[in-house]
Parts: sequence; structure tokens; C-alpha cells
Amino acid sequence: MKSKSILLTTVFLTFVLTAFAADKMILQIEIRSPKSLEFDANTDLEFVTDKTAKGDFLSQIKQQDDDEYRYFQQSYRLSAKELRRAIIIFTHSAPKNQPQQVFLLPIPAKAKSADWTNWRYANYLETNAVSNFILNFDYMPPDRSTNIPPNYYELRYKIE
Repeated sequence: MKSKSILLTTVFLTFVLTAFAADKMILQIEIRSPKSLEFDANTDLEFVTDKTAKGDFLSQIKQQDDDEYRYFQQSYRLSAKELRRAIIIFTHSAPKNQPQQVFLLPIPAKAKSADWTNWRYANYLETNAVSNFILNFDYMPPDRSTNIPPNYYELRYKIE
């Protein structure tokens, strides 16, 4: 009887520790923009899931430059409870109803370590992207566009 209790406790603890380990995965992202793209200090970077949104101004996160690009680096903790994830970039000081850049992140709920992805442009542009992603994911706004200008932001990421 005692060995059965120990076995059940061990199985339970293994399950619990595995569940907690899934929530310890870190999403490392890099955003780059051509130096020719005018940088606005009020540009916001939002990590959005089906449950929450966490934002930072690009001007407040780690940055570096090379001859062609300005790079921004940030990290976020991943939760196994998140079913959808995206990075959304928009500028607060832009005229109202400016399109926001939406980078969908095809990361499974139980993420595994992965090396850097290739650089890519946003999946689409639309207004009200943060609220649409969280509240109305199936809604297709009439202003959604996949015609991304070549001088916009690019993203890559890895999971640790």
C-alpha cells in the first residue's frame, strides 16, 4: 500500500513539474527596421495572446545598430495556457486609425526550444489589431491588408 502511495505521489509530482516547466519557456524576439524608416519614440511593441497583452515602447527596450538596421530585443515568458500569440507594432502618435503590423507567432501551446527563425515582415496590417486579436480573432476587418511595404519592421524569434 505504501509503495502505491509513493508511486502515485511520484507520478503526480512529475506531472506538476512538467506543467510548470512548460511555463518557463522564454520567447526571445528581435525587431529590426531599416535606418531609413523614421523612428518614433511612441512606437509600441505588444506581445499579445488569446488571454493578455503586454506592451513596451521600442524606445525603452534593448537596442543596437549596424550600418543598415536598428535592432530591438525583448523577451517574454510563454504560458502553456496561451493558444494564440502575436507581436503587434503600432505608433501612438501616428494619425488615428493607422494600420498596425501583426506578426502571427505559430508557436504551439507547449512550446519547445527552437533556434532563431528567419527574418520576416508582418503577416498583415489592420487597425485595432490588439483588441481584434484578443476579443474577435475570427473577425476579418475590411481594412486588413497583406500588402506590406518593404521598409517596415521585420521580426525573428527563438524559444529558450
